[in-house]
Amino acid sequence: EIIARTGDFGALERIRSLQVGTMNNILEWGRLGRVIENEALNGDDAYKIDELFTDLRNGIWTELSRGSEIDVHRRALQRAYVERLDLMLTGDEPDLTGAARRRAGPQINASQSDIRPMARAELKTLKRQVQSAIPRTSDRMSKIHLEDISERIDMILEPK
Repeated sequence: EIIARTGDFGALERIRSLQVGTMNNILEWGRLGRVIENEALNGDDAYKIDELFTDLRNGIWTELSRGSEIDVHRRALQRAYVERLDLMLTGDEPDLTGAARRRAGPQINASQSDIRPMARAELKTLKRQVQSAIPRTSDRMSKIHLEDISERIDMILEPK
């Protein structure tokens, strides 16, 4: 309400940018590598990568279980989550050199780690939950959004 009365155009983009930056920081290659390594070192006492993804999905997609309206901010975050999963499934960690490499620490080979299988499993789980939520969602824009998310996931999992 305050932003609507006082802010310039671009408030939605600023909020989206903050949300996406935070999510991408959580799902950063090195951080995921540390989660995987922590599980290898500490077993059942560790916070596991599948727990991380479950926690993120439960937080980012709360509307799915209720079939409630998804506001513009949440829709943007949800799209960004799917895009990040796409990158994790098909992309590689940026190739850093020099000081940036030293600050980032060891790099992880995504194709040889648990990151890609986890991203694929997460997309499949999310697809099932989205498909289940579409008939229960009465808000038109939310339904359009969920149908779009379902299509995006299909294009990621089954590229033509």
